Amino acid sequence: MILPNSETRSFTGNRLQYVGGPRDNIIEEPIGHGTYQDLFGLRVCVGLFLPLSLNDRPNHTLLVLDSPDDVARPRRLVVHDSQVVRKPDCRTKRKDIAFLKVHKCGSTTVSNILQRFGLRNNLNFVLPNKADGKQFWVLGRVDNLKSTDIIGLPPGEVYNILSVDTIFDSKAYRKLIPNNAFLLAIVREPVDRFISKDFYEHRGEELVKRYGDDPYVYAHLTNNSTEEVSAILSMSLDFGLSHLQRYKDDKIAQTLSHVDREFDFVMVMEQFDESLVLLKRKLCWETKDIVYIIRNVHFWDARAFALGPKHRQTIANIQKADVRIYEHFRRKLEKEILASGLEFSNEVHNFKIILRLVMDFCTHSYGPEVLTIPQSTWNEEFTIDREECELMELSEFPLVKMLQKRQREKLDIESNTEKITNQE
Repeated sequence: MILPNSETRSFTGNRLQYVGGPRDNIIEEPIGHGTYQDLFGLRVCVGLFLPLSLNDRPNHTLLVLDSPDDVARPRRLVVHDSQVVRKPDCRTKRKDIAFLKVHKCGSTTVSNILQRFGLRNNLNFVLPNKADGKQFWVLGRVDNLKSTDIIGLPPGEVYNILSVDTIFDSKAYRKLIPNNAFLLAIVREPVDRFISKDFYEHRGEELVKRYGDDPYVYAHLTNNSTEEVSAILSMSLDFGLSHLQRYKDDKIAQTLSHVDREFDFVMVMEQFDESLVLLKRKLCWETKDIVYIIRNVHFWDARAFALGPKHRQTIANIQKADVRIYEHFRRKLEKEILASGLEFSNEVHNFKIILRLVMDFCTHSYGPEVLTIPQSTWNEEFTIDREECELMELSEFPLVKMLQKRQREKLDIESNTEKITNQE
């Protein structure tokens, strides 16, 4: 919460401690703590209560102290959140984004978010210049692209969004998205990702059939079972580490350092909504820009197999590079979440409510044609219509096809216009 003309100190119990910061940039402490403020000559402690729904905005309880030592006997003043002054941190939305689509990490859902944002803002996409054949949605290695490998643009325009399958190369990413690209990626817990991809590509189902009544279908794996991991594209490969280097400590450390330095933000699938809210803040986006319906999910039956501690550790051991990458960015994200305080938790809570409203509206055709999300502390009022639902529910392949068709038509229109102008 931001209070005008105030100086803030944190408190725990009866102890007051200065935490500083500009007078107009104050955020409240976690539950169980509070902030002590000098507000218009009054000594004030600030607490916050979580909202239960979008209609229940948080109330800030101001505990007015008659003296600095009077923490035990404050006078109470409840202020509705609409009375709280919030200073915006953002002015302009960032629209130039290069996203590393890491396989089986929720990346198709993130791509859908970026692609819908690009359509709403009439942005240009880096897209493979392929016919409707094998892997028309994959760009692959981008370190040696020819101009004919991607769908071109009219003269004077640049690409804004990269969101299709690639292998990371920082120089190529910044060349493709030239205007101060925001580099984004996502990671997932490696053992769960391994099993998810195994079942997605039907190898897991084959193991279940092979082992019959024995649920421990991964008991055969050892620390030397690298051939099975080779069949599953690793996260480290997407980040640019070759299969031959994934067990070499120096190469892993070198790649991790490079990735950490180059990427502006790496999301974590296990904290997907928290990652999106942080991404929204970093890009100066609005809540509407990050709503989603989960895409490309393979619901394998977890009861079909079992993992013991030893089996889980073995799967982690044979994914050494992936574990290092994941743990680094998981810890980094958790530190950022903790530093964001209670205000952030409330925004995530609000976002989850919105997601449920959007899911219910888009899943069921009964009811109004437009869903209106009311204004809250963390979002402006916005609407979702049936067309937006269709885009959210569209799978990866038809959406990429649609974007390719759109961009080719744009190029053809510009070419035809230029021909007409030359004839005149």
